[in-house]
Amino acid sequence: MRTRTLFPILFLAGCQSAPPDDGGMVGQAAPDIEVARIGSKEKVRLSDLKGKVVLLDFWATWCGPCRQSSPEVEALYRKYKDQGFEVMSISNEAEDLLLDHKKKAGTTYPVFREELQEASGPYRVTGLPTFILIDRQGRIVGDLRGYGPGLLPELVEPAMK
Repeated sequence: MRTRTLFPILFLAGCQSAPPDDGGMVGQAAPDIEVARIGSKEKVRLSDLKGKVVLLDFWATWCGPCRQSSPEVEALYRKYKDQGFEVMSISNEAEDLLLDHKKKAGTTYPVFREELQEASGPYRVTGLPTFILIDRQGRIVGDLRGYGPGLLPELVEPAMK
């Protein structure tokens, strides 16, 4: 089934516990994407969030480093959401699986579902987790491939000043 294409490929690349490199996208205009919010029929475009700092979080429920990063993403979201910070947490797993995971994890940031790499493709996602930070002008200012404790605040906090 084509909706499962991305993550089996990424599974071969594996989850990353430390960032090997950025994807070479820092400084570029962020490609516009449109994804579906889980639990609703609402589609959200990245361009709808212009004027906000946006963290794109590409992840999967089966990815250990992705699950480890979730509390940091949640803490950043709670700390900065009233200051124009948004999270677009994106997976291509089944919606019921994502809804169940979100409920069990107790996260409040929005989770979205892509079907055919419409979001991960333009951002050159080859492993999980991948975090892309976009500034208020729509430019990529951070590109973190993998996860290590404390790296997300280092990525996000300068953009919020």
